[in-house]
Amino acid sequence: MRLFLFLSLLLPWCASQAFATTLIVLRTDSQIVVAADSKVVSIQGYEAMRCKILTTPNHFFAAAGIFRQLDEFDSLQIAKRLLSTSASHTEIVTAYKDHMLRVIPAVVKRIKSRVPQYFEAKMRGQEAFQAVFGSSENGVLKVSVIGFVPGDGDSISIREEDCPGHCQAKQVWFATLGEHALIDDEIRSRHLIWKSLGIVGAINKLITLETEGLPASVGGPISIGFLRPDGQAGWYQRGNCTHDED
Repeated sequence: MRLFLFLSLLLPWCASQAFATTLIVLRTDSQIVVAADSKVVSIQGYEAMRCKILTTPNHFFAAAGIFRQLDEFDSLQIAKRLLSTSASHTEIVTAYKDHMLRVIPAVVKRIKSRVPQYFEAKMRGQEAFQAVFGSSENGVLKVSVIGFVPGDGDSISIREEDCPGHCQAKQVWFATLGEHALIDDEIRSRHLIWKSLGIVGAINKLITLETEGLPASVGGPISIGFLRPDGQAGWYQRGNCTHDED
C-alpha cells in the first residue's frame, strides 16, 4: 500500500514496484510504535539505505511513496520544520497536506512525461505519496495516516485515517504500509503474536518476513521508534536511523 523512494530531477528514481517498502504503526493507550525497513530501490535497479522515520519530542513522522525530489520537496524536511513549531497535531497534518498539494502536481507531471508506463501502472488511483504523523497532545496519543492519490489531469485526492477518530481512545490500532501481504498472512495465522513475542519482537518478525520474501524490494536494518503519552520519543532499535535528524 505504501513505499519509500527517491526521485531525482536529472535522473528520475522510481520504485521497482509500486509498494517497495514495509512500515508498521501500532497505537496502544501507552505508546505509539512505528517501524520500517531501510531499503530504497529505483526503477533502474539502484539500491540505497535510508532512515524512513523522524522522531522529535512529542512527535514522530514517517514518509512513504515518493518522499523526495531534489530542489522541489523532501517530506522528512517538511515534517521536521512543522514538528519544530508549537502547532497542534491537526494543524501540523493540515499544513503538511496543504504543502504537498502544492508540489505534487509538478512531480506527477514530470513522471507522466518521463515514465508514463510507471504512472499508469503504479500511481494512477493509488496512494503514491504517503505519510504518517504521530503526536502526544495533552497526554493523548494521536496518529494520522495520509495518502495522496493522483488521478486524471492535475487532480489529487486525499485519503486519511486518524486515531482517535477511526478508532476508540483505548483501542489497539494497527496499520501496515507498503509491502504487507506476508505480514497479513502471519497475523491471520498467529493473531496472538503480539503477546507471544512482545511488540518489538513481533515487529521484527513481521518485517523480516517481508525482507526474506521480497528481498528485491524490502531490506536493510529495521528501525523501531516509539512515542509515549508524556511526549518522550525514542528508539527501541535505530537500525539505519543513526541520528534523530534523519
